[in-house]
Amino acid sequence: MLAYFLFKDVMKENRRLQILVQCLFQVMVSNICLILYILFCSVCLKTQSMLLLLSAPTIVALVVQPIFLEKVLFKSKVNFSKHIIVATLALISILLCSFVNVSEKTILILHFILVGYSEEMLYRMIILDRMESSYTILESIVITSLIFAFLGHISEPILDNLMIRFPLGVFLAFIRIKFNNVGVSTIIHSLYNILVTF
Repeated sequence: MLAYFLFKDVMKENRRLQILVQCLFQVMVSNICLILYILFCSVCLKTQSMLLLLSAPTIVALVVQPIFLEKVLFKSKVNFSKHIIVATLALISILLCSFVNVSEKTILILHFILVGYSEEMLYRMIILDRMESSYTILESIVITSLIFAFLGHISEPILDNLMIRFPLGVFLAFIRIKFNNVGVSTIIHSLYNILVTF
């Protein structure tokens, strides 16, 4: 974060570097916030609900907070209102599921759908769109996929990220661009998450 403000003048001269640093900044802030939100929820909520401890923080850190940064810090003109509505409905459904007796399998499926949506919003909508403003489509896809694989899944083994998550990121980015819709890539991502788990 400090580097962003220290090199702000240098980056003004190089638009591509500025965009790359903004994307890296956005992902690192999301990762840090996700960790802090999970810690906060685990300490303060006194619950064992996966949806409250993992899914809700994921939505806040990977959807709500990045949209906030896009609007406030990066002055984005993109209309995110429908995505805020989806995130709000997802958070409400998490709360409802916490008070109702729902099977563990259903909770896992809902969790993986919400994680797929959250990751697609951050990586294939916010980051990919920002990259496309200064990079070619192919460069944007590759850089976004590298960010998704190695920063978004920083705690996972490097070889897994290289062999599984990087190609998955490339594929999902192509789908997002082909259909010009994050919904299609979200469905595929969520199905992938569910299939590799069950």
